[in-house]
Amino acid sequence: MKNRTKQRNKIKEAINVSQETSYLRIASKLENNLINDYRNHKTIGRIAQEQNISVMFLTKYFDGLIERGIIEKRRLFGFNRKIIVAAYKQNQNLNQSELARSLGVSRQLVAKYIKGELQNAND
Repeated sequence: MKNRTKQRNKIKEAINVSQETSYLRIASKLENNLINDYRNHKTIGRIAQEQNISVMFLTKYFDGLIERGIIEKRRLFGFNRKIIVAAYKQNQNLNQSELARSLGVSRQLVAKYIKGELQNAND
């Protein structure tokens, strides 16, 4: 029993609520945090890491929210490309791994977009 209480208290501390807060409010606040992170275009991997939740669970969770119409499916292709290219132009001294880590995307995606951008610049 003590172990469960410790876990509950850790969860309450992690999402900044008082110890008297009901579990329904905790779940609601956690859900709002997840949805806001998703809408702010954080990657699912980054959200999972920050909230200490499995990526597979979080993917299924967001898919369910999309099916119910609570959130819209986002199109990351154009968004990521614009952000990666803009960040690369601002910080050309960063290597691809550092840029990927700071943006929360894969290194391969950064390499793909930078290579495309360099080819477009040379043409």
